[in-house]
Amino acid sequence: MERDSSVSAGPRDRFDWNDFLTLAGRLAEDGDQASLRSALSRTYYAAFCQARDRMEGKVNWQSIEPKGLLGEHAKIWIAFGHQNGRTNKKISEIGFDLFELRKRADYDAEFRATADMIQGALERTRQLVKLLPFV
Repeated sequence: MERDSSVSAGPRDRFDWNDFLTLAGRLAEDGDQASLRSALSRTYYAAFCQARDRMEGKVNWQSIEPKGLLGEHAKIWIAFGHQNGRTNKKISEIGFDLFELRKRADYDAEFRATADMIQGALERTRQLVKLLPFV
């Protein structure tokens, strides 16, 4: 019987969220708006998913009431911001910056993504990911 590839067998089978950064770099090379916007989105999700996974079991972030209807994404960044320490505050700041950029890329028809934006988002995401082990 074949194993359903959508079902994880254990920690070694977990998706590596950093693969989104590799994909974002490839998409940015295409240079068209759809690719650039998708690269921004994938970059954000590399940061968000790793931050969410790091926060699991540490703080009941799901119970946080965000300002407005921002949902799960804002709750993660708010949760980091509510924790003590400069590292948590920096993660929150970067996360919110990437979140705003991702929302513009995904929903704003007038938004023009650039290769420089992608490079900046990739650098900020790598910075955020490097900080996560310290929280």
